[in-house]
Amino acid sequence: MCSNSHPVLRILHLEDCELDKELIDRAMASQGIHGETHWKQTGREFATALAESSFDVVLCDSGGPSFNGMDALALTRQLQPGAAFIFVTGQCKEAIAEDLAMSGADAVVQKDALAELAQVLPRAFERRGRGAGRSIP
Repeated sequence: MCSNSHPVLRILHLEDCELDKELIDRAMASQGIHGETHWKQTGREFATALAESSFDVVLCDSGGPSFNGMDALALTRQLQPGAAFIFVTGQCKEAIAEDLAMSGADAVVQKDALAELAQVLPRAFERRGRGAGRSIP
């Protein structure tokens, strides 16, 4: 079976900083994580996307001006409970990272350790019960 037969990975990415979004995009591409990424900068855009489309994975910054990562996690679990949810955060404080890990998210990746995305994504799918037969396109 050729690799083109894999379904396209649908990614919803909530990030208010365009530079961080571009860094994450490049990190995913360099690790062989390809898909259809929908970048949203605001909570309103994010909520609309979740309500109107289906996603395999949500990447989310932990902070935001009016809509934070915990809000995004709660909305994702409500509207798309099968989607893997990964915090991608620049918050380096151990207590904050621990809180995020305990929040019910499937994974937490520090922005200074984006090379971990390829290892974290399959585990996140497994936590959502979607690991069997699921590979990263």
